[in-house]
Amino acid sequence: MTTTAKVINRPKGQRWKLFCRQLWRQRYLFLFVLPAVLYMIFIKFIPIAGLQIAFKEYKFKKGVWGSPWADPWFKWFKQLFRDVTLFPAIINTVSISFLKIIIGFPLPIVFAILLNEVRSTKYKRVIQTISYFPHFIAYSVVALILSNILSRNGLVNTVLMQLGLLDTPYIFLGEAKAFWWIAVFTDVWKATGWNSIIYFSALTAIPLEQYEAATIDGANRWQKICYITLPCLKPTILMLFIMKIGSLVNGASFDLSYLLGNTLNVSRSEILSTYILDIGVSMGRFSYATALGLVESVTMLLLVLLANFIVNKASGEGLF
Repeated sequence: MTTTAKVINRPKGQRWKLFCRQLWRQRYLFLFVLPAVLYMIFIKFIPIAGLQIAFKEYKFKKGVWGSPWADPWFKWFKQLFRDVTLFPAIINTVSISFLKIIIGFPLPIVFAILLNEVRSTKYKRVIQTISYFPHFIAYSVVALILSNILSRNGLVNTVLMQLGLLDTPYIFLGEAKAFWWIAVFTDVWKATGWNSIIYFSALTAIPLEQYEAATIDGANRWQKICYITLPCLKPTILMLFIMKIGSLVNGASFDLSYLLGNTLNVSRSEILSTYILDIGVSMGRFSYATALGLVESVTMLLLVLLANFIVNKASGEGLF
């Protein structure tokens, strides 16, 4: 016995009335979505029209639409390759982002797996809450804390000198070589607990029957992690890894570089975001800064597509 779905073809006017009727019935649900929709429209989509500044001789008085087009249209993009002051910012951005991937990406996975092995629910919740807390501390507060504990007479120098590891105070924020590591470990401290949430969610979706069957077969905890937990987490890990690759040119923290950067460590603290801010706002080169920002965004998109292509070819579990 076979059944076929009955397709109802309604006139356009009737379909529109039906749509409006359904919309009115669910009006309260749409009110919850409305703020997010308005945010996306006014903050994300409408400003895209401003990208035309990258192809214009932007004049503040004439505005975006009144400014003349650049001659040639790729004038500002051509200057990107001639700007020698840009390359240190690119190196700093990519280096900090790469270190954050190498150090910071595996930590939430390890943290989620280890905490998942804890049997005490109360202890597990306390640890989770403590690990999430740094995420909600504003970067301005973090920068103030770091400025104090890393100062000449701060906590870190005091402890290191008491242990005999230093003879004289080390000026952490005045040494360019130290900035990359300060930025990376600060960001890892803030993000590890928060980023582990998605892995906790994935762990709860793993059927308990698999662990019970492994226990009957005599598997220990390490074997369960290797042969059950990690394979089940693989799709989530690959998805987040693909997204993380896209941040190679924008993964360095603007807040830390802006708040902790100074003339002593500027050779390591200046990244693309701060460079765009300085050259666009401080120097008034709006068209050039917009062109640089557009190239940065396109590069991020290409990196995500490339990473997704490689993952698809290797495992068949890409984003799309």
